[in-house]
Amino acid sequence: MSNTTGLLYIASFIILEIGLFFLQRVMKSQTNRKKAVVFIMVSLPAVLLTVINTWYWPASFPPSAMPYSWFHFLFIGLTFIVGFAAIRLGRLYRPNGESHGHLTKADQVVFRFGVFLFCIELYKQIFLGKLFGAYQWYVFPFQFCSVPIYVCLIAPWLKQSRFKEACYSFLGIYAFIAGVGVMALPNSVFISQISICIHTMLWHTGMICIGIFLLTNRRIGTEIRQWLDASLILSGFIVISIGINFIVHYAFPDQWLNAFFLNPWLASPFPVLGPILVAGQAAYGLVWGWLMYLVAYIIAFFLGGFIVYLGSGFFFRTRRVRTTIPAQ
Repeated sequence: MSNTTGLLYIASFIILEIGLFFLQRVMKSQTNRKKAVVFIMVSLPAVLLTVINTWYWPASFPPSAMPYSWFHFLFIGLTFIVGFAAIRLGRLYRPNGESHGHLTKADQVVFRFGVFLFCIELYKQIFLGKLFGAYQWYVFPFQFCSVPIYVCLIAPWLKQSRFKEACYSFLGIYAFIAGVGVMALPNSVFISQISICIHTMLWHTGMICIGIFLLTNRRIGTEIRQWLDASLILSGFIVISIGINFIVHYAFPDQWLNAFFLNPWLASPFPVLGPILVAGQAAYGLVWGWLMYLVAYIIAFFLGGFIVYLGSGFFFRTRRVRTTIPAQ
């Protein structure tokens, strides 16, 4: 695909999305049609990625040059713009305790984001993972950055409970961390295929923004159980990911999968944790060195989650103080 054709498709997509956005804004009394338009909007990015699937970067712009390039900074700018909108939307859709068994507006935002993730991930699984051919297990969608897709699709439909709030706290804290981590250090996420690079940037931009939305909407940082419950959800995913790594290792010896980067037989890409795995296995063997890495991994992510929790709480406490200061 030529650059001219690819850019034409992207321009057409942007124009169509803007048109659909304004269309659903004027359909205030036509609820079902408005919902249909919104779901078309969240599924269209997957269509775009499919259309431009054969578009590749020129040799003068290899994957190694993409971190902190114009392409990367373009999506960083998009993250800031959508992030500010997510803060406003999170405040606007704060729960009022009157859902009556229906999806609240916040639930709808989370579910629609889950549909968006599902659609673009389906594209990736079909074309990069070869879903209907010789499946490539290394793209199996069970990474730290992948599991929000399951939470976003399931949690909104749960009855109001501590477990549902734990799921939202997990998204607010740990999806935010995963998104920021990749956007800040994207050294291994780019390839020569433009559609996959766009997928990666859209995915992690979205994770940051849904995290900001739920941090604001649920006022995460105001109750310690928010961090504790989110960490329990993360612990469950860690246990599952370890099991998947072992199953794939023994059931498909010609394939590889490093779910959550917790595979004992594969290297870790994390700047600090990776060397711990290498040094631990060199000194204590495969299993004990990996267990030392696992403990450091859990401590690091739980600590990162606690920092996000404290930062979010500080933001809310600061706003409360400002809004309660009497006028002079």
